[in-house]
Amino acid sequence: MKPRILISRSPESRGLYEAAVEKAGGEPLSFHCPDPEMDFDGLILAGGGDMDPSEFSEKNIGSFDIDIPRDKVELALVSRCINEGKPILGICRGHQVVNIALGGSIYQDLNPNLLAIHAQTPEGENRTHPIRLSIMTMLGDLYGTEMTVNSSHHQANFKLGQGLYGTAWDAYGVIEAMQHGSLPIWTVQFHPEQMTGADGGPDGQKIFDFFLEQCRKEWGFAKDVYIDNADQATITELRKYKRLKGCLYNFYDSYKRPEILDRINLQLGWIQQGCYLVVDTCVEHLSELDRYSWDDEKDKPEDRNDHTINANQYAWIPYRNLIGFEEDEKK
Repeated sequence: MKPRILISRSPESRGLYEAAVEKAGGEPLSFHCPDPEMDFDGLILAGGGDMDPSEFSEKNIGSFDIDIPRDKVELALVSRCINEGKPILGICRGHQVVNIALGGSIYQDLNPNLLAIHAQTPEGENRTHPIRLSIMTMLGDLYGTEMTVNSSHHQANFKLGQGLYGTAWDAYGVIEAMQHGSLPIWTVQFHPEQMTGADGGPDGQKIFDFFLEQCRKEWGFAKDVYIDNADQATITELRKYKRLKGCLYNFYDSYKRPEILDRINLQLGWIQQGCYLVVDTCVEHLSELDRYSWDDEKDKPEDRNDHTINANQYAWIPYRNLIGFEEDEKK
C-alpha cells in the first residue's frame, strides 16, 4: 500500500504539497488542524503563519497571523511522531514548529537587512538566494554543497531544540535547514514544493522523494530494481516513465546480479504480502517453482530453464498500482 502522508497545512494551501507527495508515490492526507490521533505513516508540517510566542516562553515582539489551534495540533503531532518513530518533514513554518517542539526558540522578526533577503517582496513575490549545505546530510546528499532556494519568511530559528543540528545556512548564518541526530526528522526554511527545476534551479521534488522513501513500510525489492539486461524494451519504458512522471524506483540492467535463489525468495515474499499479480502468460509456469533441479555442488538451484523467474523478476509488476499507470487510472 502507499505510504499515508499527513499534511498539516494552512486553510489557503494551494495543493502543491499534495501533488508532490503523490508524485513521490504517497497518499496525501491533507488537513488544517488534523486529528492528532489519525492513522498515517509520515508527517509534513507545511508553511503558514507564525506560532504563538508563548509556546517558547516569549512575549509577542513581531509575530503575526497566529493560529493557536494549529499550533496545539502540530505540537501534539510532533510529540506523537517522536514517540512512535514516524518521519517528519518540516517546511518553512514547519521548520520552526519542529524546533520549538523540541525546546528551541526563534527570531520573531529578522532585522531589515535580512528581511531584504528572506521576506517576500512588497508585491508579494518570493525572493531567491544561495545557501551552503553541509555534507553527509539529507540536503548535501541530494544537492551537493550549495543551492539556490526561494524565500518568503520573516522569522528564523535561533536556539536549536534538543537533538537538532543545522545542515544549511545563508551567507549571514541564518539556519536554512536542520535534521535530528537520531530521529527521522528533516526541516527546511524554504518551499521545495514550489521548486520545479524548470528554470534551471534545483528540483525540490527530490526532497519529497527522499522523505517518502523514509516512510515506506514494505517496498519489495527496495528501490533498486534489476531487470534482465536482455529485455531492453522493458527497461527503456520504465526509465521513460520515471523521467516523465517520476517514481522512487531505480531501474538497472541486471547482468545476473540477483541470484536465482534471490528471485525465488522475492516471489515468495510478494505472495506472502498478498500483493502478487500474475500475468496471464505466466500462469502455466507457476508449478515450475516446485520443480527446480539443484546443483550438486552448490546450495542453490541450477540457473537453467528459469523462464518463470525471468518472466516474474520485475519488481514493478506486483507494485504497478503503487507506481501508477495511465491505463489503470482510466478504468
